[in-house]
Amino acid sequence: MTQAYRLYTLALAGSPALGAMNRMKAISNLTTPAKWRLAAAYHLAGRTNIAKQLIADTRWRAEVYRELGYTYGSSTRDHAMVLETLVLMGDKLRAKTILDELVKDMGSYRWYSTQTVAYSLLAVAKFMGDSDDEPFSYRYAINGEGAKNIDPDKPIVQHELTFAGDNKVEITNNSGQTVFARITNTGVPLTSDQVDQENDLRMTLKYLAMNGNPLNVSRLEQGMDFMAEVTVRHPGTRYRYEEMALTQIFPSGWEIRNLRMDLNTAISVGDEPEYQDIRDDRVLTYFDLGSGKSKTFRVVLNAAYLGRYYLPSVHCGAMYDDDISAYKAGQWVEVVAGGE
Repeated sequence: MTQAYRLYTLALAGSPALGAMNRMKAISNLTTPAKWRLAAAYHLAGRTNIAKQLIADTRWRAEVYRELGYTYGSSTRDHAMVLETLVLMGDKLRAKTILDELVKDMGSYRWYSTQTVAYSLLAVAKFMGDSDDEPFSYRYAINGEGAKNIDPDKPIVQHELTFAGDNKVEITNNSGQTVFARITNTGVPLTSDQVDQENDLRMTLKYLAMNGNPLNVSRLEQGMDFMAEVTVRHPGTRYRYEEMALTQIFPSGWEIRNLRMDLNTAISVGDEPEYQDIRDDRVLTYFDLGSGKSKTFRVVLNAAYLGRYYLPSVHCGAMYDDDISAYKAGQWVEVVAGGE
């Protein structure tokens, strides 16, 4: 599939590698997605007859799968590529069947990776093509007041609504087009109802004093250094996990000690991640995890500011498969003056 996409990219750029395309076409066990992508390359290279022959007796359904890394592929993404190929070749009759299923999948409550969603939207947009229909317009008001008529020149418009308490947003479609409206709330909740949870992933969370002894962080003395230790273990029931992300957000009363700034430290921070992003209030750790293996990561913290704070839940999971995840619930913590 990767080689087929390379050949497709060259053809799209106007520099088709016909020799390599012919060699690939001769492979007897070429996968279904690779055949469709190669057919798109042939069509773009002006060899539409070969493209049609290549996919004449080829089914379009790919085997169900979800790739955690490398190309981040999935069967749904591959179906989107098939749709794109049929649109390129002008076969909208066959493309309509795939379009209907793709739209149904995207409209469900199932989780999809960014790769799958992006390619699906790309393929659907190519099927729809340019539209010369009348532009859409609408009117919106909050609690029946401050009504505004909008005649946008773009297909997507966002409005920032600032209000509190119980409110009613009214939207009236003033055009013959279909208008899709969505209200999105953003913010940081005071607390979380997340409970401890594990899905094909094991995770333990410990807080340790600097000497390695277990520590109860619900009440810490100001100025105290300590460590948050997370151990993630692959249960061994599935393949190697790739593109794992561990997200740790800390209360504002704690400060993260970035040991990268202290070259003389002898503190062990555990296993080496593939990449780690240390910010003011959180640490984002990225890594791969072999089947049956475990990795441990430590963050050194300081109880800096007096007060009562909420410690958010800790999450670890595969970035491209929502079925692989683990959570540790949050809790209230305090930073008190020494001697209290």
